[in-house]
Amino acid sequence: MRWLSLVLALLVAASAAAAQGPPPGGGTCAPGEAWATLDANGVSVPVVGDGTLGWTSKDDSLPPWYEVPRGSGLSSMFTTTPWIGGYVGDELRISAARYDSYEFWPGPLAADGTPPADCAPYDRVWSVSRGDLAAYEATGAATADVREWPWQLGAPVVDGDGDAGNYDLAAGDRPAVSGDETLWWVMNDAGGPHDETGSVPVRLEVQAEAFAVAAPTSTLVGAALHYATLYRYRMTYRGTEPLEDAYIALHFQAQLGRLYGRLPGYRHDARPDVRVQRRQPRWPGGAPDGGGVRCGPARHRHALPRDPLDDGPRAAGALERTHPLLQQQHAQRRPD
Repeated sequence: MRWLSLVLALLVAASAAAAQGPPPGGGTCAPGEAWATLDANGVSVPVVGDGTLGWTSKDDSLPPWYEVPRGSGLSSMFTTTPWIGGYVGDELRISAARYDSYEFWPGPLAADGTPPADCAPYDRVWSVSRGDLAAYEATGAATADVREWPWQLGAPVVDGDGDAGNYDLAAGDRPAVSGDETLWWVMNDAGGPHDETGSVPVRLEVQAEAFAVAAPTSTLVGAALHYATLYRYRMTYRGTEPLEDAYIALHFQAQLGRLYGRLPGYRHDARPDVRVQRRQPRWPGGAPDGGGVRCGPARHRHALPRDPLDDGPRAAGALERTHPLLQQQHAQRRPD
């Protein structure tokens, strides 16, 4: 088993035709403020429009939480944020943050990677549950998020009127809800400066979905679903020059007992990032014994090399060309 400190990495590929693009720096958008709580099953977790899971840093009065079981007051995760990076020519471009200075802003990107002049109109996390849809069918009263479902930004729709170019509730269109509750938002990494990494933007648009399944807990599979949350990211590279050797990662900070009592681990075959607490819990009621992230396979068109920090095709000199933030994570690895 290979031991990691914080990062769980997947491979993804992207390519684009070379052309003249927008200036390399980011836009002038203010950071997003919107967030919503996903709590349809045995978990409660805040989801923030800048991609942060578990920590509503926009509201200092609220502590980080990934409460499981919901209502117990016990949390197994501090925060999770997406990391994305790749090469444009010989330049490494990366969007990553840990606990502040987040490098995603609300809204989509133009076809050439230009961010909105003002990201504020997109600063929203839409939330729709199956209960919301059932209430609309029974009473005709729709929640604001059901009425204003952002289909024009890419939010998935069940087409009830045969017209893919509209969203008409009265004609039968409905938000496509995964599981029992779906949260949806769109963000980009070009809306502002990258203060955490010092990088120029990758120019990535991310349509994100968080959802939960309220499953019966009488079976192993049902219990696994009931005490888990699921996430789907549709990432579109909007740069005008080829993006090569791109990696997606999750910065996952567990909240299991004392900081130095955790054992982080990674399995290359199954892609879970596993955290196990080995010391006395600090909570009087006890903390969860373990928590983690499992990532499904990314759907992409091109084969990619393995981790350039190991022995992949670009291993020679790869670490020297890697951003210091990733060098720091690599230095914290333990040998097999």
